[in-house]
Amino acid sequence: MIPMDEQLLPVLDLVSQRSADPALTRLAADLRVRYTSEIQQLKALRVKAGLDDSNPHAGHKMPGLVDADTLAAIGGAGGAEFDRKVAECLRGHLDQLASLARSELSNGTSPSVKDLARQVAESRSAGLATLPAGVTVTAGAAAGGG
Repeated sequence: MIPMDEQLLPVLDLVSQRSADPALTRLAADLRVRYTSEIQQLKALRVKAGLDDSNPHAGHKMPGLVDADTLAAIGGAGGAEFDRKVAECLRGHLDQLASLARSELSNGTSPSVKDLARQVAESRSAGLATLPAGVTVTAGAAAGGG
């Protein structure tokens, strides 16, 4: 989740600078604060578990993971198209992280990790509920491509 959260931060920053949608701007601001705190929690759990800090997803195209192509497509859009691309990106990202968190809740063994997974599942589901209706994730966007 660390790379997934970190790679979404530039998208959230763009929203605060360029979105015309107040609800999207509020969601991005909320996610920015939440992710900054969450990344620190995840890094502490990683250290506690004795894991290295390499990114196992580097260079991958995965559901919910913002890659350079997705960031460029969002950054190159303007107006309503910008907001649509951001909402589509956020929907794919939030959906994937909620799914990962639910998997950890079902299969995890560490109480501290499961506690964080519960928070993540709740916050991502709440974020999904605030996205504009009618925005769907295309196959390319779900894979990080668009």
